[in-house]
Amino acid sequence: MKKKLLALLLVVVMGMSTLTGCAQVMYSVMKDKESTTETYEYDYDEPETEEEYAYDDTEEVVDEDTEEVTEETTEEKETTESTASTGSGNVDFDVVEGTLENPAQIGEWVATKTYASEDEKYHTIYYRITGVIRGDEAQAIVDEYNNGDHFVRFDPLEHDDLEYCIVTYETHYPSDFPEGEYGLYSADVDLGACNLEDYGSIENYIGLSSVWDISEDPEEFHAGQTFTEGKAVFAMVKGFSDYLFYSSYYDDDSNEYKSYVKGQ
Repeated sequence: MKKKLLALLLVVVMGMSTLTGCAQVMYSVMKDKESTTETYEYDYDEPETEEEYAYDDTEEVVDEDTEEVTEETTEEKETTESTASTGSGNVDFDVVEGTLENPAQIGEWVATKTYASEDEKYHTIYYRITGVIRGDEAQAIVDEYNNGDHFVRFDPLEHDDLEYCIVTYETHYPSDFPEGEYGLYSADVDLGACNLEDYGSIENYIGLSSVWDISEDPEEFHAGQTFTEGKAVFAMVKGFSDYLFYSSYYDDDSNEYKSYVKGQ
C-alpha cells in the first residue's frame, strides 16, 4: 500500500510541475533501455442477475417480403458507410484509406471525423500532410512561436539527439459539414505520432507521440472550403523517419478508428 501511495504522490507532483509557469509544453522522454512489467487494476461491475438476462423465446413469424426489404436496407447502409469511409462523397480529389499496414504518403488526402458542435455529432473531414520541416528551420519557427503572445511555450529538449519538427497540413471540410451562422470556428485536425506498429516507443524513446497544433485559425472559414495553413510542433529523433502520423475518432460504441500517414 505504501508503494502505491508513493507512486500516486510522485504522479501528482510531476503533474503539478508540468502545469507551473506559463503552461510550458515539456516533452518528457525516456530511453526505453529496460523492459518493465506494469500492473493495472480494474474495477469490475457486479455480475448481472439472471433476471437481467431474461428474454422472450416466443417464436416470431416473419413475413418473407419484410425480411427481403430489411436485407436490402442493410446492404444499402453498408454500401453508404463504405463510400463515406473511403472519402468519395462530394469532394473533387482522390482519397486513400491510410491504414497501419499501408499508410498514406505525404500529399495524399485521408478521411477522418471530427466533432461538430451544431448537431453534437461526428462528421467526415479530409486532411493531408504536406510536409515536415526539420533542423534549424523548424527550431526557428518554434523560437518565433515562443516569443509571441501564446499561452503555451516549448522548452528546450533534454536530449541532444532529439529535435523539434514542424508538420504542415491541409484540411477540407465538406459542404455538408454543419456550421453556424458565422461559419466554422476551427479548421484544424488533431494529429498524433507513433511508431510503425502503433505501440511502444519511437526509436527507443517513450514520449514522442504528442503533436501540438500552432495553426492560426482563419478569420472566416466555411464548410466546403480548404484550410491550407495547418501547422503543428512535435519532437523526433534527429534523422529518423520511420514513424507515422495519425488522426483518430470514436464512434457511438466507443470504438476507435485511426488513419495513418507516413512520416518524413
